[in-house]
Amino acid sequence: DPQQVYAFDVAVQPQGYTTERRNALQQQLLRNLRARSEVSAVAITSLPPFAGSSSAVDVRGAMQPEGQEARVDAEWISDGYVSALRIPLVRGDPAAVERLLSGNADADGVLLNEAAARLMFGNLDIIGRIFDERGFGGAQVRRVVGVVGDTRVERLREPASPVVYRPIADA
Repeated sequence: DPQQVYAFDVAVQPQGYTTERRNALQQQLLRNLRARSEVSAVAITSLPPFAGSSSAVDVRGAMQPEGQEARVDAEWISDGYVSALRIPLVRGDPAAVERLLSGNADADGVLLNEAAARLMFGNLDIIGRIFDERGFGGAQVRRVVGVVGDTRVERLREPASPVVYRPIADA
């Protein structure tokens, strides 16, 4: 439901913000906006839906043979993102997902959408499974904390792209 949804961009890199200062600003924005009675949901993301293509990373899960990787979109999101966009949590513990996205969990945790879960792990039970991720930050081992429903990121008429969601504090 796009009624009364607002999005805005705060570009802090050109202002010389450090990662710590950026994280503090994001937390302050979340607190201040959530305190307003007329605001029902607030979240931060590296790329809002329909704003263009996201970053991509190469991943290797149980379904990729040794030496072969799959490409998936990568988004950084804050706590509140999944609920603000009404994306259902399909698998996983809601409390564990909240801890992850609020920055109170292990740094290796991620959420996958259903398309990424199928691509990487087929029909396996994937909560707690680990996978390799290679992106502009180098190679990292990630652990699946939850699976969320698919959303369309770029166009409504195209199938959902596989997406890995990481805590915004890790960006």
